[in-house]
Amino acid sequence: MLKRPTVSARLLARIAGRCISMMAAVFPAKLKLRNIYRLLNSRMSWDEAMPWSPEAREDLSWWLTSLDGWNGRLLVPPASCDLQLSTDASETGWGATLSTPVAQTASGFWRPEQLERMFGPHTIDRFASLSTALLPVYNSRFRDPGTAGVDALGQNDWQQHNNFINPPFRLVARVLDAVQAQRAEATLIAPMLPGQPWMERLRRLSVCPPLRLPPVTQACIPLLPHQQIEPHRNRRWTLFAWRISGEPG
Repeated sequence: MLKRPTVSARLLARIAGRCISMMAAVFPAKLKLRNIYRLLNSRMSWDEAMPWSPEAREDLSWWLTSLDGWNGRLLVPPASCDLQLSTDASETGWGATLSTPVAQTASGFWRPEQLERMFGPHTIDRFASLSTALLPVYNSRFRDPGTAGVDALGQNDWQQHNNFINPPFRLVARVLDAVQAQRAEATLIAPMLPGQPWMERLRRLSVCPPLRLPPVTQACIPLLPHQQIEPHRNRRWTLFAWRISGEPG
């Protein structure tokens, strides 16, 4: 456009309007539009093809070449603060730093109470017992005074609950069957085992990235001294909390 001898008054006015809208961020906006508006004021009609003046051409050239150098300005002065809190989280855990005269920090792995805040409230613990249940309502392998039902996989109320599931790992595939068949939602505790045939299906049912839990020696505590529990048989396993849904995607 600058190479042409004339410019449409209507087009030049449209460009000037765009430029003036940036006035709050570009300090010299009015100054660098002065000659453009002077040229517009000389028009006979909006459809006129006006010859460029050297000054107007120079102003528009400035807008084309110099605008990237302006980063704007604050419309509201920054607020002063006495303390600054920085937080971060990942699939492994969380951390925070509070800037005081002596910096204070906190961090940790994801634990059941954090999972409850993120994915809860869970309403039933599917694989538990009177001594291990994390929730008031639970299913157990054997009948006991507090169980809501024996054999979690035989229950047909999964869709009615927000399920917390920490099963024997050999039953993960059957758990996924139940979640899909009953279109349930659940938080499943399971290791990352790429070689298992159910692993790809678990990924497909996940609604968010899994959260990495503490090492098995910290996350899984035997009830009795010297008791051998499944996760401790391979301490290299890494446990994750998987948020899954059986609703068709």
